Amino acid sequence: CSPMPNFGYTYTPTNPAPSAFLKDSTLRSQYMSASVPANYTWRFAGFYASVSQAGYLFYTELSSYNPAQCAAICDANANCKGFNIYFERTPKLVPAEGCMSPAPQVDVKCAFYSTVVSEANAVNVGSWRAGFNVVITGGNGY
Repeated sequence: CSPMPNFGYTYTPTNPAPSAFLKDSTLRSQYMSASVPANYTWRFAGFYASVSQAGYLFYTELSSYNPAQCAAICDANANCKGFNIYFERTPKLVPAEGCMSPAPQVDVKCAFYSTVVSEANAVNVGSWRAGFNVVITGGNGY
């Protein structure tokens, strides 16, 4: 039951349920008001999924929902043609014996691709880590 890394995003929905995370108005306001970075096109917005497609390069975690920060990272990589930013409900502790379903935290992730991200490939809705349900909201693709 060791602590999971936290990259500085401090908001956590009051209701810890996965379904509440998906409907959280604070998270929604952030991803729906996100600006499109310069030289990018908004491919999709507000998905309850992240992209899973060929051309995956790497991901990074951020301290805020900031598409411009993702764009700067993508621009610095010659192979990067697009990215997907999203909120992920993750456990505060590594699920293990004695803490199979720990309290949640919110991570902000950017995944980078050597191909243009496609709405049709926003299919990763999360997974289970022992008794903890990882879910995704705010999937925006650029």
